[in-house]
Amino acid sequence: MGRCRFFQSSEWTAQVTAFLDGRPVLELLERHPAVDNPSDRRQSLATELDVSPPDIDTVDIERVLTAGTDVLPTTDVVAWWRAWMAAAPGPDPPERCPRSAVADERCAVHLPHDHDAKPALTDRFLADLSSDDGPRSYLGARLDALDIPYTRLEGPDTRPVDLRHAVVDGPVDLTQGATSRPLQLTGARVAALRLRGTDLQRVDARSLAVSGAVVLDDATATGRLSFDGARIEGRLSATDATFHDDVLFEGARIEGEATFWKAAFHDRCRFTDCEFAGDATFKRATLGGRKTDFRGATFGGAADFLQTVVVDDITFRGATFRDTADMSEFEVGGRCDFSRGEWAGRAAMIEATFGEKVLFTDATFDEGLRAPELVASDRARFGATESDGPVDLSDAVIEGGRIRQPATGTTLYDLTGATVGAVTLRQHDLEPVTSLDAYRFVNTTFDGFDFGRHTEALAGGWDIHSFAGAVERPGVNDLVDTYLKAKNGAEAVGDSTAGAEFFLREMRNRRRSAWRTVRDGEDAATRLRALGSGLSNLALDLTVGYGERPQRTVGLSVAVVVLYAGVFALFRAAETLTGDLLLSFQSFVAFVVGELPKTPTPVEVRALAASEAFLGAFCIALFVFALTRSVHR
Repeated sequence: MGRCRFFQSSEWTAQVTAFLDGRPVLELLERHPAVDNPSDRRQSLATELDVSPPDIDTVDIERVLTAGTDVLPTTDVVAWWRAWMAAAPGPDPPERCPRSAVADERCAVHLPHDHDAKPALTDRFLADLSSDDGPRSYLGARLDALDIPYTRLEGPDTRPVDLRHAVVDGPVDLTQGATSRPLQLTGARVAALRLRGTDLQRVDARSLAVSGAVVLDDATATGRLSFDGARIEGRLSATDATFHDDVLFEGARIEGEATFWKAAFHDRCRFTDCEFAGDATFKRATLGGRKTDFRGATFGGAADFLQTVVVDDITFRGATFRDTADMSEFEVGGRCDFSRGEWAGRAAMIEATFGEKVLFTDATFDEGLRAPELVASDRARFGATESDGPVDLSDAVIEGGRIRQPATGTTLYDLTGATVGAVTLRQHDLEPVTSLDAYRFVNTTFDGFDFGRHTEALAGGWDIHSFAGAVERPGVNDLVDTYLKAKNGAEAVGDSTAGAEFFLREMRNRRRSAWRTVRDGEDAATRLRALGSGLSNLALDLTVGYGERPQRTVGLSVAVVVLYAGVFALFRAAETLTGDLLLSFQSFVAFVVGELPKTPTPVEVRALAASEAFLGAFCIALFVFALTRSVHR
């Protein structure tokens, strides 16, 4: 019968052509050893095809090669496939099958599984792996199934289990098995991949097509696990799996639910441009390696990162969340980047913790962001973040960073009960905001916040609690606490002007609280105490502006002098009104030159003069106190 000629068949050519159709053209050019300046070559091909360079990946590979007759080293699709495979992990593919044909110029491995001459291959497959000199390559194999659970794939050497481009109509089942050698499934098509509880070495499953499920529950992989470009039509489950090396799903598509619940990743984890068509669960997973990458990923269903721990950096830059996204109690030890992300559903980051910088630059939240008790230990940047609802940062801790408004519209931020550090509030052009209506500061602690950078926004009355969002107005006691904390925060950074203004608002809200108690107090004693507190508060406001307005004491002093002058006139203490004014002024300063004027009632006049002297001393003391306080500020 001669040698198997499967690799020279049109069926094989069609299979590798379909494989290359899924690869970016630039990647093919970069992997070919005879191509220099890959970017320039791609530009030339795009020009020949009259498309833009990025759009060339949508063109059939055969058209691309035909257009490249003058700029490419070859137009043979199989030669391009060989160049791609040569640059990939694993042995170079053979040019000819080493096995003898059994029918139709095909060996037993490459015969269709329903061919009459097709033998059972499971035992032969295991025997080949165990032998010293048997063929190990099952490249392009046609199998009905590979059902070998509880099997240890071991042999005399470490050559890989080569199932690249194999077509398996049934499942590949290594449940509870083990393999001490790499498992290669690049370009293969299988009905299902079952590796539950399996001890794996390296798995190379790039561009793998699975019509059913991939199961990795309780599996342990000591080598790299690569599913780049894979297409999984069923679910992907890796519950309690442990990965000691890289886990790569770049450009993969998972149609069913993807579950990595309590999975442990000890090295790099990359889901760049991965598409999760269904729900994706990383709940309580540990991402413990180098930078975890979800750039450009698409989450079509619910995304669950509840209690996920990320030891190092993680990025979701440009990711799309089309359903709900729950990142509550999400813990990141390094830098976290949500820039340019799009959240179409509800987004929650309740009690999330970020050890280093967290970025939300140009992110969009269609239904708002709930992030109460979020902790940003370094810097948080909300740069031009857009949200149709308020960004809920209540009880959050933001130690530094910047909140920048988008170019159009206004994003609202609720910072109720939050701790705000060295954060700056900016318009889209990075100029200071002119109003604080977009920020809700109620019971907010300011720990390093620089009010001096926001003077223009505060100049309208030093109001920090008013909010443009549809929320319940804070109670008067909440306002007392709000401005007390704002005063303390301003004074802690040496901003005495802001401290004084917030103190005034604090005291006036205390007076409002007292009037409310007078009206609604439980008993008469409580209402009476509140009345005294309110009156003394009012007196301090009117007379000295709580120590912040010395000019009010001057006005009070003038009023006292004029009032007493009028009373002296009633008693005819002096012969003229000018004399009454002079007497009142001298009494006010407790320094009367000469004898008191003769009057019918000298005792009353002397009593009036004494009382005015007492008030004068009191007003002078208030003035000195207020003046000293204002100079100090």
